[in-house]
Amino acid sequence: RCLARGFAYNCLASVDKDAILFNSGDNNSFPVWYIQDTEGYRTDVRTLNTDYLYSDWYIFQANYPYFDSPKIDMIGSTNAYAYRHRSRAYFMNKYEPCSTQEMLHKFYNPGKDGLKIQPISTIAVDADEVMKAENIPSYSKPFIVPEITIDLLKNTSTGNNNSEARASKMVMVDMIAANAANGWKRQIAYMHTMPHSTFSFVSPYMASTGLAMVLTPFRQACYTATGSGYSDKAYDNFMHRYRWGGLDVEKAEKSPYLDEQ
Repeated sequence: RCLARGFAYNCLASVDKDAILFNSGDNNSFPVWYIQDTEGYRTDVRTLNTDYLYSDWYIFQANYPYFDSPKIDMIGSTNAYAYRHRSRAYFMNKYEPCSTQEMLHKFYNPGKDGLKIQPISTIAVDADEVMKAENIPSYSKPFIVPEITIDLLKNTSTGNNNSEARASKMVMVDMIAANAANGWKRQIAYMHTMPHSTFSFVSPYMASTGLAMVLTPFRQACYTATGSGYSDKAYDNFMHRYRWGGLDVEKAEKSPYLDEQ
């Protein structure tokens, strides 16, 4: 009977203070909204449903504080999405990477090519700024990559290439780029239970902290080889922070309720 509530509690416990947590679908979203809005748990975390990020009104709302969560910074103006003027971006036949800032500038200031962008771009990573955010242990600094690649071209679901990116994907890219420009001050994460195709454009840099997948400044190959504290976070969450509804209690009189009907 407390499964949905416990799930929401554990998802929010998986991320750092002031994190941005993307989710999708009713089963993922409504429990989290309930425990934040009704019980006041982890109201510092900003949860965004990617199913709504196609809508201009929802994108506008991200630009305002909500409970204890600060507003989410973006490079482009949220007004750019009004009246579905930028419901999607189409891809040029240029596959060499450009900077993500340059790609977003073309998206928000279309020229003769219209809403066409280069599908592969890069975000520079300042290791010193990352360390100031205190999200990773100091011994991991040498393994921070100089840049992360945003690959909107690859479709991990079909194995083919995409020809466009919808507004929700462009908004996520903008928020990631703005957060990097601000020194990685906020953790950006996705619920583990949502389709991984949602964050496939940055999948080489994602690490699990339990019920959340967190964007990191490490490539996964490097992360797997060296460790960067995220496996420690996941272990601590599972062993010490998560609620198990009685499954972690050995005494028979405190065993979890089983409805045999």
